Amino acid sequence: MSDNEKHILHRIYENIDLVIKDKGINKGDVEEAIGVSQGYFSRRCSMSAVTLYKLSKVLGVNMDYLCSNRLKVEKIEEQIKDLQEVLRKLKHDEGSEE
Repeated sequence: MSDNEKHILHRIYENIDLVIKDKGINKGDVEEAIGVSQGYFSRRCSMSAVTLYKLSKVLGVNMDYLCSNRLKVEKIEEQIKDLQEVLRKLKHDEGSEE
């Protein structure tokens, strides 16, 4: 496997982890639903297009979404919004103490 292929596979598994975490699903349940052995995601082995397709259906996202960099960007944007909200509340609280 080339370095580029390893990088793509790593991104796919990161995205899978993010989607599973966001949806609050158990990895074991997902593995069972797509017909792979328990611990499949932990092994980070290469996956077939069929497995990726099944996974996208179970997770309710498309295959491109699992393969893209979009998920990381979306997560970072969410974290920025959360931090902005915290800062806004802190500023509001400071203003009400005076």
